[in-house]
Amino acid sequence: MMMLTKMMGAAGALSMLVQTLSLGAIGAIGLAAAPAQAASYWGCDSGFAFQTVASGARCFKASRIESAAPLPCVQVPTPAGPIGAALRVDFNGNTDVCATQVGITITASVTCGLGYTMDRRAGADRCLKTIPAEERQPTRKFAV
Repeated sequence: MMMLTKMMGAAGALSMLVQTLSLGAIGAIGLAAAPAQAASYWGCDSGFAFQTVASGARCFKASRIESAAPLPCVQVPTPAGPIGAALRVDFNGNTDVCATQVGITITASVTCGLGYTMDRRAGADRCLKTIPAEERQPTRKFAV
């Protein structure tokens, strides 16, 4: 060892000694594998897209337009069958109406549910609702 010290210098011999001791210690206790740890990732709820932006990550759902049928025309059930208005669809792009005929024709406009606006068109009218874009932080934690 003395000869080795002169050739390698004191720092090199110390380094070799530390390596030898380390290998001896590993041999004595055996190689114990570190426990596998699951990696954690954050994700988004269904319907949201995971996006990265300059300030971090976000869950994003684009704005969209929901479509629904107009509210049904009012009908009163009787033992002889329902009496009341029936939907009359206009195929010229005018307003659809709920119409009844009891001696005279009575009509009322077709209406939409709360938050919807009427989309008048040739054929059956429909109700539309604009839903704004949504953005939120990732809240679902996944382990892989």
